[in-house]
Amino acid sequence: MEREGAGRYLIAPDPGDVRLTRAVEGVDEAGATAEISVVEERPLTIFLNGQEIVTVMTIG
Repeated sequence: MEREGAGRYLIAPDPGDVRLTRAVEGVDEAGATAEISVVEERPLTIFLNGQEIVTVMTIG
């Protein structure tokens, strides 16, 4: 099944990919522990002619 608009990309994003998030345990306002999924950010360094130009944070 193709997602709407996915045909416009060479590599389409997949929001359902489990590698994009990680489980984090925390404490809510009532003091109860809760586990939620949070977005996993990763650094991506861009080079131009062998020189580092910028490092950006990406999702996934």
